[in-house]
Amino acid sequence: MAQMFLIWTLVSALGDLGSIDEIESAADAGYRLAETSAEASHLRLPLATLQVIGYWLAGALTASDTMIARLRSDTIDVPFQQSWRSFFTAMSAISRGDLVAAQRSLQETIAHLESSGLGQMLKAFARSWLATVTGMAGKAVDARCEYTALEWWDRDPDACKWDSAKSIAEAWVCAAEGSTTQAISITRDAAEQERRLGRPAWEVMLLQTATQFGDRTAAPRLAELAGDVQGPRAAAAATHAAALAAGDGDELVEASRRYEEFGDRLAAADAAAQAVVIYQQAGSRGAAMNASAIVERLAAECQGGQTPALRAAAAPQPFTARQREIISLAAQGLTNKEIADRLTMSKRSVEGHLFRASQRVGANSREQLISILQGA
Repeated sequence: MAQMFLIWTLVSALGDLGSIDEIESAADAGYRLAETSAEASHLRLPLATLQVIGYWLAGALTASDTMIARLRSDTIDVPFQQSWRSFFTAMSAISRGDLVAAQRSLQETIAHLESSGLGQMLKAFARSWLATVTGMAGKAVDARCEYTALEWWDRDPDACKWDSAKSIAEAWVCAAEGSTTQAISITRDAAEQERRLGRPAWEVMLLQTATQFGDRTAAPRLAELAGDVQGPRAAAAATHAAALAAGDGDELVEASRRYEEFGDRLAAADAAAQAVVIYQQAGSRGAAMNASAIVERLAAECQGGQTPALRAAAAPQPFTARQREIISLAAQGLTNKEIADRLTMSKRSVEGHLFRASQRVGANSREQLISILQGA
């Protein structure tokens, strides 16, 4: 058992570092141990989860899917085996942006575990990922409910190892609610924490997520990380962040291509959607139409993605990004004071943004302004 736990730690650390070339050989030692030890046999599935997460962080999704396919047929003799099958199916779907399939498999995982009363840690992971994918689908109320239901993180002192997974879930919930500034702040703070801990692969994932939300400050750090973290994700995220910071639509389309090449279709859709907005602002109608075609195809493959970038690309642009965010929060019933507190700004600034937005579109009331945004 001690040997298996040490192997877990090594595989987890290699994934956190983005050293994916070494993960397979390290994990194989654990699988061999599981084959010869009845006591350690069931622990091969948590080990596989650590390996799959390492591959996901790096963007090595083909290797991840190969692992998952093997393990889904290797769960006959373990406790709550149907839960593990559903969970691994969900992990594959999440990594590739198959949101409907991911939601269904995660709900199945949670249902199996609740009926058995076992697997509290696995249930917490499943609920965290469910909050994430529900937020990616833009279902704000459902996403917030799933996030609020998380309990294991607050009870287990070992849960801090996975705080970044919880931060990603919280950020996507906030993004679904229209609070993109808060979503960026959450991911940036979590990325800084991972930087202090020396876990660059998680830092890449968090900064990529912030960039998908529209953060334009991640390019310098991602350029550094691209040279340190193995796998295609770091380079794609670095291209994405640099292009967004420069307002370069062509490079955003290139970032979209890179994401799609290794399988992250939701990130690819977001990068292309950001290109659409930049092309529209520059008056490049033909380029905007070409990028829109990419967005439509990828969004369809993601089965219902409703991210901030996709929503912005799908609508005409009468409002600035800040105005859209404030109006979205107003649509949820927040007062100007509550919006100001949420966005860490003054109430007067909120009122000014709403006034200028009303002038842009000729709205005569708060309700009309909200209607124009929702109808855009």
